[in-house]
Amino acid sequence: MRMTMAGCRRSFVVIALASMWGTACSSGSSGLTVTSTRTSTATSTRLGTGTNTGTITVTVTVTSTSTSTVACGAAGEACCTGRTCTSAGTLCTGGGAGICAACGGAGEACCSGGSCGSGGCCVNNVCEASGATCTIGGTCANGSCGGCGASGQPCCAGVGGGAADLCTATGVTCTGGTCAVCGGSGQACCAGNTCSASGTACNGGTCVVCGGAGEACCSGRTCTAAGTTCAGGGGGGGGGGACQACGADGQPCCAGAATECTAAGSQCVGGVCGACGGVGQACCAGATACTAAGTTCAGGGGGTCQACGGGGQPCCTGNACSGGGCCVAPAGGGGGGGAAVCVASGSACGSGLTGTCAAGACGTCGATGSACCANNRCTSANTACDVANATCVACGGRGQACCGGGGFGGGTCSTGNACRTVVTDAGGGGVSACEACGGAGQPCCGAGAVDTRTCSSGLTCTAAAGGGSGAAATCQ
Repeated sequence: MRMTMAGCRRSFVVIALASMWGTACSSGSSGLTVTSTRTSTATSTRLGTGTNTGTITVTVTVTSTSTSTVACGAAGEACCTGRTCTSAGTLCTGGGAGICAACGGAGEACCSGGSCGSGGCCVNNVCEASGATCTIGGTCANGSCGGCGASGQPCCAGVGGGAADLCTATGVTCTGGTCAVCGGSGQACCAGNTCSASGTACNGGTCVVCGGAGEACCSGRTCTAAGTTCAGGGGGGGGGGACQACGADGQPCCAGAATECTAAGSQCVGGVCGACGGVGQACCAGATACTAAGTTCAGGGGGTCQACGGGGQPCCTGNACSGGGCCVAPAGGGGGGGAAVCVASGSACGSGLTGTCAAGACGTCGATGSACCANNRCTSANTACDVANATCVACGGRGQACCGGGGFGGGTCSTGNACRTVVTDAGGGGVSACEACGGAGQPCCGAGAVDTRTCSSGLTCTAAAGGGSGAAATCQ
């Protein structure tokens, strides 16, 4: 958007350019896919003299994304999804996504299931070499520390004579004072709540078959049965998660699926699928939050669809009220479109405004072409206050001010457009305008959280790095 300043006789321009990068990772069979987001912001400041002495700052933000695939799973590489490593003799270590490190050798961490190479002993999750004296006493031989710690032997006592509950051989755990084989289906879980048998997960201390409907979740909270998702507990970590049917109204949302909810008109709200868009129902995601006629989404993210336009009801989209009513925002400020309510025609406007509502105007103010009311408010449908000229102008259309309870920057536009702040007046309020939305490089359509806004087919709504607002998000 370009603004001209008639009468400016001299000016100077300062341009500042800043770039920010953000990354996200996912994993496939060929490696770890890294998505990088780069945001560049240019700021131009112009000073005018003569009849125009204000300062205008123009800020333009461009966001771009790129993807690349990097190797994962080998020693020294990042862990693959689910903190897994693919090379033999490696273990995922460290916090976050983790790094794959060598395991099983003397002085290294024990591998999965307490495994140590060459007959070594796993003592307090560190491998000790065969033939060496164990730190808990005895000589290490074939996983046993001097007569304890191997399958069928008594559990060893810890360092300093602690409780006798330690096993040092591969694939065994202490059960009732004796080291017993672990990790198989129906057997006790091994150290770290792990199981070695394929298709099993640790649940309640026992390795059970996982992944099917009604069964425990497999490692990484995954399910193998179609139409199921892992719900409750901690899944493969022994937390009791179970694979449950998903997608229908009242069922858990299908996590990670292309369609989280399968029923028409249903969306995921609080992890559960349910109808949306009707009166009293949750607002739908995307550009059309409410589908029932005469309703608006109230309450922001997680809000509900409420009847609008009547006296005492929220204003409908574009500050609209029925029957010539006036959309009156709170006396404390000109924004807050979501808090504005309709005053019936013939009633006193109130909220600090004098006059009686008639045809959308409060006395002599609030209508298109009329003066703005107190606190830069406009009260008729599809109008906003042009603060510089103290006049109510049309809003919501492409190239027009954004609607929203008075003042530029209210936040709503007509279908196919989105509200974006393109110029900020350093001496006062902000200036926003409605722009085309949904195309490549254009603002995302809709309002609210970035993940609920929409783009044309094949494009994704991407926020600026660092958690930019929905208004700063673009289609990539």
